[in-house]
Amino acid sequence: MDRESSRLDPVCGMTVSTESAHHHEFEDVTHFFCSTRCLEQFRIDPDRFLAAKTRAAPPPIAGSYT
Repeated sequence: MDRESSRLDPVCGMTVSTESAHHHEFEDVTHFFCSTRCLEQFRIDPDRFLAAKTRAAPPPIAGSYT
């Protein structure tokens, strides 16, 4: 599966083909899912999964080098 034909499932993070039968459009973006279960979880509360994606990563811990 190449990058052009695959996406990450926003619920579980699995790489999914854009040919997947499990997909859903939300706010003009088509999201792809590995299974019916992930699709249904997303439909119940899409903001929960999309908010997790936009959270900033914590800053790296500064180390001392000797």
